[in-house]
Amino acid sequence: MPSFFLHQGFAGQQIRCNPWQPNQYIISSSQHFGVVGSGKVYIVEAPQGFAPGSLVRLVGCWGTSDGVFDSCFSEMDQNLVVCACGDGVKVFNVPQSANRDGVMPLIHNLEHQQEVSCVAWHSAKRDNFFSGSWDTTIKLYSAVNPQQSICTFVGHMKEVYEIATTARSPTSFLSCSGDASWKLWDTRTPQRPVLSQFGHQNQIVLSVDFNKVDPNVFATGGVDRTVRVWDARRPNQPLVSLPGHDQACRRVRFSPHSKTLLASGGYDMRVCVWDLNSPQRPMVARYQHHREFVLGVEWSAAVPNMLATTSFDGTCYFIPVGQQPTPSPPQQLPPAVPPPRKVVPRTKVLPGLPQPMPPLPMPGTAPRSPR
Repeated sequence: MPSFFLHQGFAGQQIRCNPWQPNQYIISSSQHFGVVGSGKVYIVEAPQGFAPGSLVRLVGCWGTSDGVFDSCFSEMDQNLVVCACGDGVKVFNVPQSANRDGVMPLIHNLEHQQEVSCVAWHSAKRDNFFSGSWDTTIKLYSAVNPQQSICTFVGHMKEVYEIATTARSPTSFLSCSGDASWKLWDTRTPQRPVLSQFGHQNQIVLSVDFNKVDPNVFATGGVDRTVRVWDARRPNQPLVSLPGHDQACRRVRFSPHSKTLLASGGYDMRVCVWDLNSPQRPMVARYQHHREFVLGVEWSAAVPNMLATTSFDGTCYFIPVGQQPTPSPPQQLPPAVPPPRKVVPRTKVLPGLPQPMPPLPMPGTAPRSPR
């Protein structure tokens, strides 16, 4: 199946579909697993149907002064992307940035006190987007003026790992954290969450995603190695717990084409596909094509049952569920030189998670915690 190789030395952190062009994806990456160094953003186009022997086309890439841990396209302007970076929230203009050396962002918001771990454009209220950080806070921004956040949501006790929105509610969003909880928020009452639950045996919750059909249902993935599915109307216990990973489950994603299909990726280097319509044998596929932690999992918005994955091994695969992933030849990539780096204080390494062994930081830089 088609695959794409990042620049040497860069680890894949996240992959998301482009809502304007469903065959396109934006890939976030960082040097040295995000511990220290710069980042790169890639926009690629997968072939229709992910046909065997076809190649992934690089639309453009650019370097950033610090690691990029998440990126998403604006829901209002197809030329804009927002990135979660080690040194803040950044907004880039794609035509002005792609394949240019040392490009600077249109906006560089420095409100978060530690590295920014995630961003999410609101899929219902499309003039808003969110960011989450290792400083434990979530911030809401107006797309009209992202230089300053609208409000800050304070409720988590440790780092925020992911934020999820639903197209079926303009006020609701979910978050998950190193404090072992998931939280459901209402933007009209930022002072406290609507719901809060310790969801994975009091272990870190690394990922959260809404069901695309039923906004009451959502999934989480955690360090306890399980995928859990919840109903917000009965939040005290999960609807189902899905064991299948041998290490922490880093990413969960519901299919946009099916109410019952979801995928997960983990630190065991595996990608699992689950069907909730089969409670006796819910795992319908499991892949081991990556050689390092799988941090990015995304369903194709254009083609049902197609998955895109990215990993710390610097590769991205585009897989029809049920077929064996095979790499396509590496491509010659243009240089993507980052702008000058501003060194900012970093958080400590998070205990209790399997960590890759990064190279020692270069003189004059400060280490950052692995994602």
